[in-house]
Amino acid sequence: MKVLKIRKDEVSPAIAPTLENVLSGQYPISRQLYFYTVGKPSNPVARDFIRWVLSPEGQAVVKDVGYYPLPEETRREIARRWERDS
Repeated sequence: MKVLKIRKDEVSPAIAPTLENVLSGQYPISRQLYFYTVGKPSNPVARDFIRWVLSPEGQAVVKDVGYYPLPEETRREIARRWERDS
């Protein structure tokens, strides 16, 4: 696969899809992925999976399979809310 720099328009500089550019929102065709549940998951396996994905270990796997992990501050805040609300 060849990674390409992308321009927002003809006058903007071309931006490479680096971790920093994607997480900062500078790379124009990146997007976030979300988990949705119907209410609080009652299944302990689902709760444990979400907790794991939000852990440093889970985010390492996210990165290993080719996605960009959450910024650390964002990960900690979401994990804190998850623990508080679940």
